[in-house]
Amino acid sequence: MRPPGRRGFLPAAMIASGLLAGACTQPEGMSEGMATDAIASAAVREAPAGQTRPYLALGKRMLAAREPSLATKAFFASMNAEGISAEAMTGLGIAAQQQGLLTSARRYFEQARELAPDSVFAHNNLGVVLYKLKEYYPARNAFRRAFALSSGKSEMAEHNLNRVEATIARLEEVPKTDPAITHEVVRLGNGVFRLVTAASPEAEATAE
Repeated sequence: MRPPGRRGFLPAAMIASGLLAGACTQPEGMSEGMATDAIASAAVREAPAGQTRPYLALGKRMLAAREPSLATKAFFASMNAEGISAEAMTGLGIAAQQQGLLTSARRYFEQARELAPDSVFAHNNLGVVLYKLKEYYPARNAFRRAFALSSGKSEMAEHNLNRVEATIARLEEVPKTDPAITHEVVRLGNGVFRLVTAASPEAEATAE
C-alpha cells in the first residue's frame, strides 16, 4: 500500500532534475562518503535563490526518484545543517518504507508526530506503517486522529480509516451459534459419521 501521506509531502509533478541525475551516479574512484559530500555540496550550490533548506529539497528529490539510501543521507544532512524538523523525520520514514524497513519507518513517523502533533500527514503516515505491520487497532487510532485534525475534510485519512475499519471487522467476525442447540454424532456406515443437531430427524432416529 503506498503511503497516501506522500501526496502531501511530495509535489505530484516532481521529477528528477539534472542534479538528481548526477547524484545517482557515483564517479569511479570516489568513495560513498565522498560521493555523498559532493551531492550535498551540489545541493547547496545549485539551490534556487531563496532556497533555505537545500538538503531537505534534495531528500525529496531522492524520494521521488526512488533512491531511499541517498534520500536518507540528505535528510540527516538536513537535520545537521538545517535543524530537526517533522518534514525531515517524515522523509526518513518514507525512505525507510521504500526499503521495507517498517520498524524504522514507524520510529521516524512517531518522532514526526511528536514534532508536529497537529499534522494530518504525521498521523496518517504513522497509521499507514502500523497497518503494514498488522497493528490494526493503533493504525485505526492514528487514522481517526488524522481525520479529526482535518475536520473531516481529508479524503486520504477517511479512505484509510474505512479500510482499517473493514479489516478489523473481518478479523472480529466469529461464527454465531445458538448455545441452546446441542449436537450428536450419527453413524452412517462403516467409519462414516455425521454431526447433526439433537432435534434433527436423524438424531431422533438414532436415539430409537
